[in-house]
Parts: sequence; C-alpha cells; structure tokens
Amino acid sequence: MIQRKQTLWLLFALTSALLTFFFPFYSGDKYVREHIVPNGEFVADVSFPVFVLTLLTILCTTTAIGLYKNRKIQFRIGLLALLFSILVIVFYFKDIKVHFSKGHLLLSSIFAFVVPVFIFLALRGIRRDEKLVKSLNKLR
Repeated sequence: MIQRKQTLWLLFALTSALLTFFFPFYSGDKYVREHIVPNGEFVADVSFPVFVLTLLTILCTTTAIGLYKNRKIQFRIGLLALLFSILVIVFYFKDIKVHFSKGHLLLSSIFAFVVPVFIFLALRGIRRDEKLVKSLNKLR
C-alpha cells in the first residue's frame, strides 16, 4: 500500500488538508458588525462551507488511501476529493471578499493550494496503474 506513489501523494494531500485547520490562510482587516478589526486571520474552521468541504476532502482522501486494492473506486473517490479541494479554494476567496476589507495571503495558504495538486498527481498514478493492469491482462 505505502509502496505505491499515489498513496504517498494522497498522504501528502491529507496532511496538507489537515494543516489548513491550524495555519491561517489570509490575514487582514476584518469586518465585524460594521466595524473593521485589524489583523484578523482566516483559518479553515472559521467558515462553515470551508470547514465542511475541508472535512469532506479529508474523508475522501482517507477513504481513497484505504481502497488501494480497488483502483476504479479509488479513482472515483479521488475525483470527488479533487472537486471538494477546488471548492475549498473557491469558498476561501468568496469568504475573503465578504469578510475582509484588505489584507494578504499568508505563506501557510500554500497548504490549501497544494491539496488539489497532490490529489491530481495521485489520480494520475492510479490511472497509470489501471492501464498497466489492463495491458498485463491483454498479454494473458
């Protein structure tokens, strides 16, 4: 299981998604009840849609790691995790527009951006494994 490249990519995606709960994505002047609060931070558990989508990404990634014997289902769940991780980024920016007047992305925001990349690399590895198995079955 761990020997497969896609499992490592999925583990990297899982770790990065978990780290988004602990490290802020954005820092800036935040709107709070018609007042601006300086130095507000935006973490994954602050916004409900971002929180739920991040949890779904973590759940799908963990499930995909466990399904290493069934590549077709692993690929489909990986696609679902990829969709959720892209939606997380979309909701991050949507919530930033609503809740912040000005600010900047933090270096730790890289964790949110690498999750879809890692999942994509895992999906590519799963697809390559499936092609390899199909070509070996043709030789039999």
